[in-house]
Amino acid sequence: MSNDRREKRGSLWSSLRTRLGQESKRADKARPIPTLDGWRAIAILLVVAHHFGTAFYAEKDYYNVAPTRYGTWGVPVFFALSGILITKLLLEEFDRTGTISLKSFYIRRAFRILPPASLYVICIAALGLVATRIEFLGSLFFFRNWLPDSAAGIFTAHFWSLGVEEHFYLLWPGLLVLLGVGRRGFAAAATISIGLALWMSADFHYHISARIMPQNIPETRTDLRLLGLFCGCSMAFVLHWPNTRAWLQRRYTFLVWLLTATALVGCLRYQPYLTILWVSILIPVLMAGTTLHPRWWISRFLGLETMKWIGRISYSLYVWQQLFLLPSWEKKPLGRLQEAPFNLVLAFLVAACSYYFVEKHLIRIGHKLAGRPKSAAAEPKALWRGGSDPARALETPAES
Repeated sequence: MSNDRREKRGSLWSSLRTRLGQESKRADKARPIPTLDGWRAIAILLVVAHHFGTAFYAEKDYYNVAPTRYGTWGVPVFFALSGILITKLLLEEFDRTGTISLKSFYIRRAFRILPPASLYVICIAALGLVATRIEFLGSLFFFRNWLPDSAAGIFTAHFWSLGVEEHFYLLWPGLLVLLGVGRRGFAAAATISIGLALWMSADFHYHISARIMPQNIPETRTDLRLLGLFCGCSMAFVLHWPNTRAWLQRRYTFLVWLLTATALVGCLRYQPYLTILWVSILIPVLMAGTTLHPRWWISRFLGLETMKWIGRISYSLYVWQQLFLLPSWEKKPLGRLQEAPFNLVLAFLVAACSYYFVEKHLIRIGHKLAGRPKSAAAEPKALWRGGSDPARALETPAES
């Protein structure tokens, strides 16, 4: 009897270990990008530092001497993150299911992006802080970045970046479905990046669009800022394919990362010609280093619980901080609530409430409505033969 019990226990323990091993493998597949939330925290802290710093200087002095003026470069960090993350999610969905569901993608994005942004716009409109009807519509429907300053006010100025991101969401997933997720997808991301870089260079040099749209702000236009997102898309392919990932991981030393970080700091400090171009290229390279080497000290710093928490509320914080962190040269209709240090505390407090009571619940609803994707066996027609690994794509025979 004792031997039978031991055999049963051994069999039960073996079965349990097998199941735990399978669950661990599934968890590994669904694991988010290492340091992702940490990079989000870096991005939003830069933006918050920039906006908070404007309260302590006159307008002319701020943009000449304030160290927090470099916080404007937090937005390109968000762009690179979006390019990497969105492409990664689409590639992983294809690997799991053999297809990409645009319907599910847009349902998830809508429930992720729209509720906090719409709630913010409605709230400031109710407070009488929206200058014009076109500003309200431009913020609500994400074309705020194409409006001149004369048509909109300070409280929706940050929505320019949300407009760029939404335009990217409309363009890239469908293009990836059309072209495929293998080499053609990577070639598309790289080609678009090169094309956008050439257009940026030509536009800045010859002032082409300034002649057509003289009142528009060049730094906020979609065509001049999409480069940061598509550089992230290109890097996502490199990190996703096992062969290229392993090749890069072996060669990407911490010294390379430090040299890249130094080049980025030099660009921000000395503002060379086409700074936006170089920053758009360098930021995804920095992110790749911490993704490939999570044990580096900088990666461990980005992985701190405080950094991850700030990263999780970063979207709500970006949306709501504009209501409180106003420059010294702007009127403050909410009085002391928009003055330091109350404005900083309120920005984090309202952002946390927005995340826990609005954003988090609606993200969950969006995932439920999007539904679980069908398995590859149930839906065998692939967008790109052999999945998203180009080596397998070339080896797999054509499917009918």
